[in-house]
Amino acid sequence: MQKENTRLTWKQQRFVEAYAGDGVKAAKEARYKGDRNTLAVRASQLLKMPKIQKAIEARNAQDTRKRIADREELQEGWTKIFRDENVPLKERMRAGELLAKSQAMFTDKMIVAGKFQHDHLDRLTDEELMEQLKHSLTALAELGVLPDLPLQIEHHEEEMGDQPNGS
Repeated sequence: MQKENTRLTWKQQRFVEAYAGDGVKAAKEARYKGDRNTLAVRASQLLKMPKIQKAIEARNAQDTRKRIADREELQEGWTKIFRDENVPLKERMRAGELLAKSQAMFTDKMIVAGKFQHDHLDRLTDEELMEQLKHSLTALAELGVLPDLPLQIEHHEEEMGDQPNGS
């Protein structure tokens, strides 16, 4: 069994770097010789080679990583702008705002984590349910999740017509 050579020649590497969908153009930039038809045949041959395909895929994946800034890169950029005294104050303040938002220093929502047992609620009376609801809302208000408003929860029994109670 013959081991496949995965190393690219200089011309093959140049072809991979130049290839952006036009094989003839990439072959020409890689300094392959010939007219348009010869370059088209050569490009086709190159594109069928697994090592060329893998190299193009790897280059494309790397290009994608280079094009898309991750959170850390954005934060570094905003920090640089924020600290640069030559940048106008308005732009520095905007960079500071974006940096703070990216670090969740300003929150529009508060995330409350915890367990709430609800499997027993169907066994509670209406009064017990109302008491449970008041307790939960009071706890949320104390955490600052709800506005500090007086809680007035009233229980209204609605007439259900001819339907039996509880259905």
